Amino acid sequence: MTGDMPESGAAPAMPDVMLDVISTFLDGERVEPDHLKRALESTEGRDYLVDLLTLREAIGGLGPFAAVPRKPAPVWTLLRGSAAAAILILALAGGYIAGHRVRVPPATGETSQESQVFAVTSAPGAPEPTQVIRLEPGVNWSDSNGGK
Repeated sequence: MTGDMPESGAAPAMPDVMLDVISTFLDGERVEPDHLKRALESTEGRDYLVDLLTLREAIGGLGPFAAVPRKPAPVWTLLRGSAAAAILILALAGGYIAGHRVRVPPATGETSQESQVFAVTSAPGAPEPTQVIRLEPGVNWSDSNGGK
């Protein structure tokens, strides 16, 4: 940055280094005052400063960024989460146990202690075979158990 800016009246395009000085200053980091003065002497530097300020104002309502360190969660937050998980587990276990101990009466209105068993008296028949495989002892099949 020593001698980047010519002494003549017509200034060339701002180098990226000068623009970095302006953005570093807006980020709150320390910069050399002479470098900042030199960066703001040109029209491009001042326009860049105005653009950055406008952009930061526009996104200022979005809340903190991920780069901002967060405070660790307090102990009460962890206790609340643990208590909620314990309550959920106890409720599920209690419902499971209660479901096994309570007998639900039949929906037909009967109050008898006998349970109803439904049985299928006739099963559908087997389908017709599409291919019949004939096994002939000694030809395509041998008994390894000795015929038992």
